Amino acid sequence: MTAAQADRADVCLVSMPYASLTRPSMALGLLAAILERDGIATTVASAGLWFAESAGLQLYELCASRMSTVFLAGEWTFAAAAFGDGGERARLDAEYLRQISEASERHPAVWRGVRGPRLVADLVALRAAATRFVDDAARRVLATGARVVGCTSTFEQHVASLALLRRIRELDPDVVTMLGGANCETVMGQTTHRCFPWVDFVVSGEADGLITGLCRLALDGRRDADPAELPRGVLGPAHRRADAGAGGPGPAGAGPAGPGRASPPRTALPRTALPGTALPRTALPRAVFNDLDSLPTPRFDDYFAALAASPLRASIRPGLPLETSRGCWWGAVHQCTFCQPPMPLSMSRRTSLCSDSMPGCTQVTPAATSAATCALVTLALISKKIRRWRPSAARSGSSEE
Repeated sequence: MTAAQADRADVCLVSMPYASLTRPSMALGLLAAILERDGIATTVASAGLWFAESAGLQLYELCASRMSTVFLAGEWTFAAAAFGDGGERARLDAEYLRQISEASERHPAVWRGVRGPRLVADLVALRAAATRFVDDAARRVLATGARVVGCTSTFEQHVASLALLRRIRELDPDVVTMLGGANCETVMGQTTHRCFPWVDFVVSGEADGLITGLCRLALDGRRDADPAELPRGVLGPAHRRADAGAGGPGPAGAGPAGPGRASPPRTALPRTALPGTALPRTALPRAVFNDLDSLPTPRFDDYFAALAASPLRASIRPGLPLETSRGCWWGAVHQCTFCQPPMPLSMSRRTSLCSDSMPGCTQVTPAATSAATCALVTLALISKKIRRWRPSAARSGSSEE
């Protein structure tokens, strides 16, 4: 993040490990652009890059790209920072590491890199580094002056995000915390909200159409706003108080959907619950944003500024994410048996650049040729901008425009 942005940030959006280091977060880039467009100063923190700098790129990539996700090793490395150590956990951790070591030795074809005792040693080192890192990351985020801090969580980012938000709550209880992303959709978001009270707001689904209103509510000091004032798909602190009296959550965010937003009916939950917690009566809706053409260009400046200043810049070749559609065009026509039919996970939406004859958006319509050309020119200009901070230019202090 640049010094100018850090000095004026109202909101800090954070991408925790183990996100890819080779591209910025599309989700946070979009949300930052929306908030800036609507007059809310926002900065994006690429905390995954920070962690790779402190722990080392090789250790970071162990969980980011080289290990099977079956073991959720990335989540394990941040568990002590999020939930503490001691007691029964030490015995469970030892058994967990034994199983990983055994699996790596027994199935070498599916393991890239170190195996056995060396793998265990690397994971233990990563866990120690992660525990130290969370405090440093929380202080760096708070140094932006942001009064709202939100994390995006997809794949193995959930425990790291919980650890960061918990430490932020300990350091500055007045900061409003938010969590969203794929790991917070429907029942997963409901469970996160129920189990981790240091997360003020949990967002299920696409926040494009609700993020500005939610952040304004938080910045106005209305963290405890009535559930009826919250957008659909959002759980807040007031829901916890309501749950305590009712034995489970009622409607999650009964406010109007607003332009571009729609939410499905709530559906029954499976009969499972954590010990000592009330079973929710209905599933949290998933917010959906339909008008993709109305979205601003994602703002990736913070990522490229951080990478340009990083000691790892010579080892990371960045790319740019490009969004032309959302949802699953196949699922919109043929529902797969392993998907959840009640949820709009397969609702296919496209930008105006996509051809009606190619639902997968592999073709651009003739009418959109000029717009597509403009997009390609923009990408070319961005590519030129990327080349500005190649290691050779960075070392020589070049500032070519």
